[in-house]
Amino acid sequence: MFNLRYILHNRKKTFVLLLIGVFILFFWCSWTYKLDILPGLHGDEAWSGLKADHFIKHSFDQISGMNHYSGILQASLTQAVFSFFPMKVFYLRIGGALFNLLGLIIICSTLLRHKHYYSALAFLAIFSQSALYLTSPRVAWEVNTFTLFFLSLLLVSAINIYKNSPHRIFWVFILLLTNILGAYNHIIFSAVPISIFIGLCLWTLYGGDSSVKNLIIVFGISIGNIITLFFLMKFFQFPILLFISFIPFVVGGVLIAEYWLLNKLSDISLKLPPPDYFQFSIKVLLLTSILLFFIFHGKAFFEVLTGYKIFLQNYSYESSFLFRALLIVCAVVFVFYLFKYLWQDLQNSRSSLCAFLIIIYLGVINLYTIKTSFRYYLVIYALVGIYMAFKLSVNVKGAIPLIVTLVLSFGVMNTIQLEVFTSKETQIRAVNFRIGNGQIETSAHFLPKEPLLHFLRNNRVGYINYLNDNPYFLVLPIEFYKLNRDWKEDINNKISIDYDYVNYRNGYIYYLEH
Repeated sequence: MFNLRYILHNRKKTFVLLLIGVFILFFWCSWTYKLDILPGLHGDEAWSGLKADHFIKHSFDQISGMNHYSGILQASLTQAVFSFFPMKVFYLRIGGALFNLLGLIIICSTLLRHKHYYSALAFLAIFSQSALYLTSPRVAWEVNTFTLFFLSLLLVSAINIYKNSPHRIFWVFILLLTNILGAYNHIIFSAVPISIFIGLCLWTLYGGDSSVKNLIIVFGISIGNIITLFFLMKFFQFPILLFISFIPFVVGGVLIAEYWLLNKLSDISLKLPPPDYFQFSIKVLLLTSILLFFIFHGKAFFEVLTGYKIFLQNYSYESSFLFRALLIVCAVVFVFYLFKYLWQDLQNSRSSLCAFLIIIYLGVINLYTIKTSFRYYLVIYALVGIYMAFKLSVNVKGAIPLIVTLVLSFGVMNTIQLEVFTSKETQIRAVNFRIGNGQIETSAHFLPKEPLLHFLRNNRVGYINYLNDNPYFLVLPIEFYKLNRDWKEDINNKISIDYDYVNYRNGYIYYLEH
């Protein structure tokens, strides 16, 4: 029943909840508007769609994805969607929007359940001005689709295990299974449980506090699961029917055994050495983690915070000097407050757990890759976003400059997004650019395909001569579009295609050969 007195009495809480609802709606619109055409279909997305079509027609015949360190969750999700909806780009990508929305809702629900209303609002505000999270759910890559969702499950399960929830067995299973699925989806996710395990161990030694013992055990077991998983995926090829039939029982049995092991180990009391015994070595290790990340990933992560190169990659949007300058200033302020909060927390061992986990992740990610790609920073941005939301909500007055720059960044980012979404005849070109420590990226692979497809259909093209060095990023998208938008072909009608890096038209050069 509508209770006006309750609403008036809790006006602040009601207002915060309304704002959270507005943010959730904002993200859903940002992730689904013109999803079928923006950005242009990428070759790896098309691979997932074509693989889903293959699974529908011929059943599952593999357990690994495009390589041995990724799985087929994305292709399987797409296959499930295509079983009910047409094989179109919108339905290829809709899973990413849904799972990222679920991730946001789980994180916010967890914060709200523990009365962190302003933290939930701040978290959504930080995400709403992130070009990375405004664009990545729109691209059907396995990392983009599932990372935030798996992180949200880790957060809620870890909190419930730490607080000895009466349903602890359920949350232990969720945490172990999430780590297995996350690592199976893509190996880079396994950096999360490994970082948490190392961070918990070091924090326990640093402060002489064994309150997170159960979490250490669970994440330690998770690491064993992940090592076993990748050993099997790399060195063994299972008959697919055997794998699908028995893996649920095997995983279920292992999780039950591991829960029994957790209960046995939980009864063991830890005798920790004096905290100052390890403190200097741990400080050196933390500093080393920060330096390694700064050397190999610092510039690329800063570019994630500025965001304008992400819009360039996805939409070929070349930002004005003013926008770039404003976003750089906003990113500088964000980094300043991040390190300010980390430094303050490290001064007090009791409140430094989150700082430990973030800093250790900064170091561990270098063991996985020193190459830079924007999608590699989905995890660290989410961790930093949650952390900064907590710190900001605790001391709003002390974070006024940060709040101002977040609002400014939100305005600039969403002005760019609105311009991209509403421009009817955008004149664009393919652009090569550098990120991080000089790695070359391109916007060519995300160019809208509609002008090219229109030309192919109208001219009944039967043969395509690809002039660029790597035709994969054109061949697979065209093959995917042919699944449901086939056109009459004449083998005598030949076309040459290349990317246009000079002229502002539609990003392509194509002409009929005579």
